[in-house]
Amino acid sequence: MPNSFADQTPDESISYLFGSVIALLTVAIVLFSIIYFVYHLFWPSRAASQFFKKNQHVVEDGLILIHHLPFFKALDEAGKKLLIKNAGILFETVQFKQADGRFLDKSKAYQVSLTLALVALGLERKNHYGHLSSVVIHPEIFYTDLLEQNVKGLSLGKGIMHLSWSDFEHGWEHNDDRYNLGLHEAAHMLLICKYTHINSSYDGWTKVARQFIANQSINPIEKVMFRPYAITNLDEFWACCVEQFFEMPEMFSIKHPLIYQLTKSKLGH
Repeated sequence: MPNSFADQTPDESISYLFGSVIALLTVAIVLFSIIYFVYHLFWPSRAASQFFKKNQHVVEDGLILIHHLPFFKALDEAGKKLLIKNAGILFETVQFKQADGRFLDKSKAYQVSLTLALVALGLERKNHYGHLSSVVIHPEIFYTDLLEQNVKGLSLGKGIMHLSWSDFEHGWEHNDDRYNLGLHEAAHMLLICKYTHINSSYDGWTKVARQFIANQSINPIEKVMFRPYAITNLDEFWACCVEQFFEMPEMFSIKHPLIYQLTKSKLGH
């Protein structure tokens, strides 16, 4: 039996070298996987912290958007810090750009990040909106070939969200018109990213929502909480419920207590 590399036959030498290469590659892959996992586990949080330190004014300006919300006012300090952190993670991990391809300025990007983080705050501590890859900001209402019409916002299964900036701003500046584009599209993105689920036969929210939509289709008596668009389909009703949960929670809970409680539960609160 050969006792050194020099004593091995050519075939044995090739096998030995091949085995060594495979072993080294395996070790390298394992090490790379560990480094990759650790990097993506800790980098977003660290990046979010660094962002806050370098851009405190951007964060403070962003909070002006939501400071009037009863939901935000009710958060304790830990909740507010988590919200700011999650928004920072989204800012660092999602690509924000304008419709012309240029990068979006920090202030606008953080406002969208904060809106997304707010809606998903109760669902998961590490709030990344898994499949969300990019947010595209249009100056105003825009045309989409997908629907062959002009729209204010659009959330796609590819993990891309489109927003009209003028309507995004309007939604936050007017909290009495039953419409907030940012909250609305964030609610759609929750479904796309599978943070929450609707449209299953065993889901309590879905059962109640379907009955509500059916009743409104026959006898549309609800004119205070939900605009007509809300009963278009289950997805739109969900998005409108999320809007009202954050903007008009007291009225929502009084007029439709069951839907309110089920929406609150699905949002993790």
